[in-house]
Amino acid sequence: MKFTTIRRVAAVFLTAGLSLAMTGSPASADRPTRVDFTVSEMLPIGTPGDLSASDVPGCESGTVTTPDVDTYERGRRTTFTGTKLVDCGDGDSFTMWFAATGVECRETIRGFWVLVGGTGSFDGAWGAGRLTGDYVSATGGQGDFCDNAGVDDRYTGRIRLAG
Repeated sequence: MKFTTIRRVAAVFLTAGLSLAMTGSPASADRPTRVDFTVSEMLPIGTPGDLSASDVPGCESGTVTTPDVDTYERGRRTTFTGTKLVDCGDGDSFTMWFAATGVECRETIRGFWVLVGGTGSFDGAWGAGRLTGDYVSATGGQGDFCDNAGVDDRYTGRIRLAG
């Protein structure tokens, strides 16, 4: 898939997700809630990570897995796309689709996320926002794109629960 196609698909997802997160369904009087949460994951991809510093309603902590990630390279930039499953416990979970771009040997990545599914209190929920990731070294300090053992991603945006 060409990089320009990925950007177009990503723009459609972001526009649709933000529109739904901001307006909700026509019959709903509920307003979206601002959210801010951190996901810490170590390599290899697929290793369970932790949800922390979360103000997501009903999901103050949890376990995060990244079942699939695709990478697309263009020059010194690499774009990562995939899904993350956030398990909040007690049958509550949500799945996010994300796209983030990093530049070779830089300390951060930037991108966006869209909530694409959920169970329990997240069944029928909508949401979207931005993400910023900081690479972590094997010793726990600041890493970079070229030398890292994981990433701490900060997600901000809005989520509207269906109920």
